[in-house]
Amino acid sequence: MAACRASSNVARIMSSWTRPQLASRTRFSVARNYSSAAPASTQASTSATPAAVRSFDNQHKLPRLPIPSLAETAARYKKSLLPILNASELTRAEKAVDEFIRPGGLGETLQGRLQEMDRTEKNSWLETIWLNKGYLEWREPSMINVNWWAQFKDSERFNLEQAPTRGVVSDVQIQRAANYASSLLSFNDHVNNQTLPAEYQRTTPLCMNQYKNQFGAYRVAELPRDRIVTSWPTTANYITVMMRDQIFKVPVTGPQGERVSVKAIEQQLRNVVEAVNNTPAQDQQAAVGVLTSENRDTWAKARQTLLGLSPLNHASLASIDQSLFMICLDDYSSGRDIDVSHHNIFHAGNAHNRWFDKSMQFIFESNGRAGINGEHTPADAVIPGRILDELVRNEKNADPAHPSHVQLEGIEAIKFVVNDEIKETIKQAEVNAKKMIDNMVLQLAYYRHYGTWTPTYESASTRLFLGGRTETVRSCSVDSVAFVKGFESKTSD
Repeated sequence: MAACRASSNVARIMSSWTRPQLASRTRFSVARNYSSAAPASTQASTSATPAAVRSFDNQHKLPRLPIPSLAETAARYKKSLLPILNASELTRAEKAVDEFIRPGGLGETLQGRLQEMDRTEKNSWLETIWLNKGYLEWREPSMINVNWWAQFKDSERFNLEQAPTRGVVSDVQIQRAANYASSLLSFNDHVNNQTLPAEYQRTTPLCMNQYKNQFGAYRVAELPRDRIVTSWPTTANYITVMMRDQIFKVPVTGPQGERVSVKAIEQQLRNVVEAVNNTPAQDQQAAVGVLTSENRDTWAKARQTLLGLSPLNHASLASIDQSLFMICLDDYSSGRDIDVSHHNIFHAGNAHNRWFDKSMQFIFESNGRAGINGEHTPADAVIPGRILDELVRNEKNADPAHPSHVQLEGIEAIKFVVNDEIKETIKQAEVNAKKMIDNMVLQLAYYRHYGTWTPTYESASTRLFLGGRTETVRSCSVDSVAFVKGFESKTSD
């Protein structure tokens, strides 16, 4: 599991990796080491001023991610083994590596295949491998193993010291949700119109592709591998809103994309709350969203069952999938302690009132506290990090510059036809989600507990290259071992 200390605007972000090889816990800042305007030293070499460098204008300038030579890869691998193998193990491993890279050996064959793959890939030899192996082929529940979450600082404007009675959605909750929704629409407009300034690391442009993958993006559970779907520019004029597991299609712009005021979005959210409150319990929809917390194979089979039950389910899943983003209105508060409330943002305790396949679902508690749960496949931390900073920064200025008075279309309840098999799968998913949460513990200091080392990695950005996401830095090294040994020695003294 990897945690990160965010910028001053975001209380905490956590990426939910729990696979054994990814069990290191790391902290890093969302504060970015890049700018959204080229430094003065680069202006002479470009025909546009920094402010005129549109979002994706630099993409053609980015180099492709290089493939290291076989010898270089082997040397780096050998070096990474030094802190974790004893002398005899190291000797055997080095012999195996040497055999692998010998002229005419398997290594040369595989290196050739990799080079051929690079010639057929649009952006990078690593891009498809990274998506498939890092995310889409992983079959354990995304809620714990893939999704990330962030908790916002409490807002001075939208905050209740005393939360209302459980079952009540508060005014400040609706106001903050509408405020953030409006700012999100503004950010999406910038991405669609390519008016989000291109980013640089000092004088070097960064790949901006991931900004195309946040709004209207979703993961589809399939066998044997999931699928990620992105859309740019987005065309949807609605979001989805969940309350008590009931899901609504909520238009937030006019039919032609006309932007409306925050107050108009507030009213749409109030209409959702009223609709849910006026629906008797026996008439409410099954908690289909809980299925998105399940093992991916289980959810893929259940999704196929849903699709086979009724054309209505086709339309309902499409409405959720293609929405710009999701808002989850929780009719309760998990308290003031962020070490308690973050669990609600992470997994809601039992996975209710969530849809873990959406790229972004924003969660609002009844006391005004807010957070986000995101599907990790489409993008890495700095991309949503910038979006989140904008939300908080624009709290006092969330209305569009020239809001339209167009009448928004009405909200629409998203309904499902379910059978006994789906109902039973939902019940089992609830049980499984609770088991996963109850059994999760933070990894204790590995060396103190086991007296040995374990391979770990830290993420490293590859956005300097076309289609770049991240690569892995093997953080268990000779130097890190020496540091731990030195620290332990001083502690014992």
